Amino acid sequence: MTLAEIAYNATANKNGTGLKQRVFICKADDYPGAGETATDNLITAIASGPEFVEWIATRPSVKFTVTTEGEADAKSFNVEGEFFIPGITPAKSKQLSESCNYPMTLIAEDRNDNFRRVGMKHDGVMLSVTEETEARNGYLVTYSITGLPSPPAFVQDETVVPVPA
Repeated sequence: MTLAEIAYNATANKNGTGLKQRVFICKADDYPGAGETATDNLITAIASGPEFVEWIATRPSVKFTVTTEGEADAKSFNVEGEFFIPGITPAKSKQLSESCNYPMTLIAEDRNDNFRRVGMKHDGVMLSVTEETEARNGYLVTYSITGLPSPPAFVQDETVVPVPA
């Protein structure tokens, strides 16, 4: 096998761990729900109304964990995670504090160029924000949702057109 073939196989069979630094959020009520249009198509979802805000987190602070619970015939899924946004500013403080007041849809990009979505209409994820000024300067954003009937979805489109934060 040549070096070119190895390089091709490495990119063709992606198995990167962790998440990239980009995280997108919008109000869950603005994201179409199950059975509505655009549930798994990010471009159509953006065009149909929700305003996603893109946050750039520090590496490797973006965490996204899915666990299962329940009996064999009635499993549910729990999602929890966190990310750290560096730099405290009045605009970031306002935007993040408003995000804590509503159930949200959160989309995180993994190292295999997939987008994972958690939270949608009638089933949004709740955010919690901690402002840190001592050990590091920024916001620790944690999120969790329990009792989902299915695991978080993969969003089909790779193109994301965020609203500036």
